[in-house]
Amino acid sequence: MKRERSTRQIMRGSSMYRGTAALDPGPEPKARAPKPKAKHRSRRGQALIAVVIALTLVGLAAGAWFGRHAISHGLGSLELGRARVTVSGNEYLSPDEVRKASGLDERVSFFRVDLDKARERLLQNRRISEARLSRRLNGEVRLDIDERVPTALALYGKPVEVAADGTVLPALVSGVTPDLPVVTGLAAPQKNKIADADWPRAVRWLHRLDDPALALAGRVSEIDVSNATLTTVVLAPHGARLLLPAEAREADGLGGVRVVLADLQARGIEAATIDCRARGLVVVEPVPGSSATDGKNQKPGASVTASLPHATQTVPENSAPSGTERRRG
Repeated sequence: MKRERSTRQIMRGSSMYRGTAALDPGPEPKARAPKPKAKHRSRRGQALIAVVIALTLVGLAAGAWFGRHAISHGLGSLELGRARVTVSGNEYLSPDEVRKASGLDERVSFFRVDLDKARERLLQNRRISEARLSRRLNGEVRLDIDERVPTALALYGKPVEVAADGTVLPALVSGVTPDLPVVTGLAAPQKNKIADADWPRAVRWLHRLDDPALALAGRVSEIDVSNATLTTVVLAPHGARLLLPAEAREADGLGGVRVVLADLQARGIEAATIDCRARGLVVVEPVPGSSATDGKNQKPGASVTASLPHATQTVPENSAPSGTERRRG
């Protein structure tokens, strides 16, 4: 029995020993040292990468250029990619005249049309002051222009249109001449432009007489600037002459001319001259025999003097009804 126990104890002990040996992980393996990283790429490798990138960019640019021209030539040969040339901003010139001035047909190649060259040709036309050309995604080439608008007519054998900056405008293809005041007393133009110093003076008077308060719209027929101290304006329809100061800024109380003209019309008198050079005073010389009633006690050629009401004058309550203007005459 003792022998069996000792054998069992020995077997148990050995099994316990084996179990302990299996659970023991043993010594830890040594960690591997990390491989050292390359600090910098070689200069030769960097140069090679730069060359590859440059060649790639050059190849892409060349491919895009050849592709664009190949497409444009291909579409042009097939009559595709044709754009309509439209015109905007024109008032006096017709769309056909604008296209002709630009050198473009009614339909052009959308890709091959030279817009810069067309713009230069447009600006050579004296009637065009500015031009903007563009391509539209809807297959359209737009010509947007600014025209020189004629301000008046000048007589050089025949009436010619003149812009505000003094540019003599060429005649329209239609041959139509606008109904504008005629400026006389100017020197001949030089290189299609009026260099006379009296032209700006006439333009200033045109703007002054265009004031709605004067009610002279459409009645100014001629402006004579031949006299350095006097500006003469001829009014339609009977040819009454307004004698005005040389400069528009010197005309005080010019609004009273409307009162005088209305009074003369009401009395049936036609004025030969209306002198507005004096401040606040208008001297009217009527046409002899223009009124049967007022001409009985008036000598032929006599003048009528009228003082003009001040612009800020107030009318008393017991005076004439509103709408009538008072003056002494």
